Amino acid sequence: MSRRRFLSWLGLEPGEAPIVLRLAVPYFFLGLAISFFETAAFAIFLAEFSAQTLPYIYVLNAVVIVIITLLFLRLTQQATLSLRITGVLGFLITLVLVLWLGVRGGLAVTLPIVAFILPVANETIKALIKSSYWGAAIRVFDLRQGKRLFGLLGSGRWVAFMIGGLITPWSWPASAPRASCCWRLYPSVQHCR
Repeated sequence: MSRRRFLSWLGLEPGEAPIVLRLAVPYFFLGLAISFFETAAFAIFLAEFSAQTLPYIYVLNAVVIVIITLLFLRLTQQATLSLRITGVLGFLITLVLVLWLGVRGGLAVTLPIVAFILPVANETIKALIKSSYWGAAIRVFDLRQGKRLFGLLGSGRWVAFMIGGLITPWSWPASAPRASCCWRLYPSVQHCR
């Protein structure tokens, strides 16, 4: 199949491939990172809390995401696109770094609230990434292009989730219990309950 025919099969018109690639590649890698973070967040949570506490996480997610999204919209209302994306990525990198340091430092064991916060942080991260990404995509493409290309752009994240899900089991050492999916991030846990 020729390159032109392949691009046409994807629904890309001439000149759109570089723009779609510049949007799709970062979204793919963000999806891959989210896949790994989500696995670790819920593994650490379930190592500290029982599955019966999951409903509380989902209720808390709803409240926190609404508050964070309202703050995000309020703070970025007058910001340029590049400033908005830079600010969100800076916030997300800082949040993940602080959580990672807390988990590596053993705070999730001594302060179980850290383990409780991880799934909420995961959903907050996903909401902010989606808001930023699709906010950028809406500014790049017109309505006709959006109807044609947004499905293609969004599919990259799901491909990343599938790849992340397939890679995750092989990232554990063979000697570790299969339930101990958080062994690298959470060394004090010998196995998940």
